[in-house]
Amino acid sequence: MTQQQSSRADSVWRHIGQMFGADSLERKFGATPPDDWRKMIDRLQEHELSRGLRRLAGSGRGHVPTLPEFLRMCREVGGDYADDAPKALPSPQSMRGEPKRFDLDERQYPSVTVNGFRYALHTLDSLPDGIRALVVAEAKRAGKIAA
Repeated sequence: MTQQQSSRADSVWRHIGQMFGADSLERKFGATPPDDWRKMIDRLQEHELSRGLRRLAGSGRGHVPTLPEFLRMCREVGGDYADDAPKALPSPQSMRGEPKRFDLDERQYPSVTVNGFRYALHTLDSLPDGIRALVVAEAKRAGKIAA
């Protein structure tokens, strides 16, 4: 075991002791992390360890977790923890009114509709060649650009 791994496990142990009280932690497991805790802490990725400590701090638990409980908090993706829950999108039924339309002023930004899509003529240079040809042809037909 390297010094870095040892200090990592000791740091986690101090954090857990601060959350639940050093006395409580020492009574349950000892003043220093047991070997099985050290081995498992050393195997965790940094983001997993951070997730586990964050979840433990926000869990509202009244007791020091067992090693399997702590590992589950570190490794489980999603789950019953508020900080990891995906944010729900509003349902279409809950949205009120019509969707907003972002219409351009036709006098300032002339446009044409081709196959149901509206193209502003000032964007011609950014269009693929095939679509640009269709838009130019429609604009000429509509008299919006010179033939």
